[in-house]
Amino acid sequence: MQHARDEKGLKLRQSLVSVAAATDTVASVFFLAAPVLTVIARSPLALLAMAGVGIALLAVRILVHLVTLPVEFDASFGKALPILREGNYLSERDLSGAHGVLRAAALTYVAGALASLLDLARWIRVLR
Repeated sequence: MQHARDEKGLKLRQSLVSVAAATDTVASVFFLAAPVLTVIARSPLALLAMAGVGIALLAVRILVHLVTLPVEFDASFGKALPILREGNYLSERDLSGAHGVLRAAALTYVAGALASLLDLARWIRVLR
């Protein structure tokens, strides 16, 4: 039962990552097209609308990070560390080093989430 739930979580994460990549691409198109469409439409509202859509699309990436962070932490500490411990793959003194490496790996996802949040904040600031 646990294995099936883990597999569902992994599939959900993979599909969310695909969605986030697609929305990032579409958001880039919106940000690049916004000034051109504003000039063509001769309306500053067009710029605001396009920028709003672009920001909403970038926010999808942040949501994906928030959904996948627990999966990543579980992979490091709920799965990998117990496997290393119970399988006697590492000595007891090396387990603390493995814990540090797994923590660093999990924190790369936190850093990615923060970078996405800063990117979104930067775009909001530029467009204000």
